[in-house]
Amino acid sequence: MRYTCRFLGGLEFIINKANEDLKEKAMTKRSLVIEGMHDAQCLNLLSQVLSSLPGANEVSVSLEEKKATVVLPDLIDDATLKTLLEQRLNYKVLSIKEESEDVA
Repeated sequence: MRYTCRFLGGLEFIINKANEDLKEKAMTKRSLVIEGMHDAQCLNLLSQVLSSLPGANEVSVSLEEKKATVVLPDLIDDATLKTLLEQRLNYKVLSIKEESEDVA
């Protein structure tokens, strides 16, 4: 299967994984410390992007704490998440931590 999410006027982020269903995969809650958010527009953009990732749920973004939390399938690794936010959206990801081992 090919999982594709589209956002930001055609920006594509593709996750390829053959014959797997995201709903049956382990989910992990991740906490990200992000530098570069300045206003409500940044908060809304980041929320939209994280929510658009395949299988994402429980998205929360705090401008004051410079933090985002999201529950994602384990198929989406931290390096991919960091690359998306830094190279495509120009934020700086200072850290990504798992808040719990298994959410599903």
